[in-house]
Amino acid sequence: MEVREIPLGDTFLYLQVLKLSECGYIYIGDTLQRMDNMTLVLPSKYDPLPSIVPICGNIPEITKFMQKLCRQFGMLAFSINCSISLEMLPLLETEIAKIMSN
Repeated sequence: MEVREIPLGDTFLYLQVLKLSECGYIYIGDTLQRMDNMTLVLPSKYDPLPSIVPICGNIPEITKFMQKLCRQFGMLAFSINCSISLEMLPLLETEIAKIMSN
């Protein structure tokens, strides 16, 4: 599992990625291992947009970003999320792509 600490003003955003053979676990949060919201994003052969299944909590706005990553990498993704600004998404996408390509 790879953990990255991304500076965000006077605080940090934590990015954890665990790449498995047929799925991935991606955590984006303002603290490590906070599980207020957990979502499962599943690729579908019937729809180009992956399905979203809330496991606990609400479906956060960042789940749409997780759909994009799920489609990009073609694998199931677990997502535990916090509220982050949409401006951070390109940086997060770049970091996740680097990790997934290793």
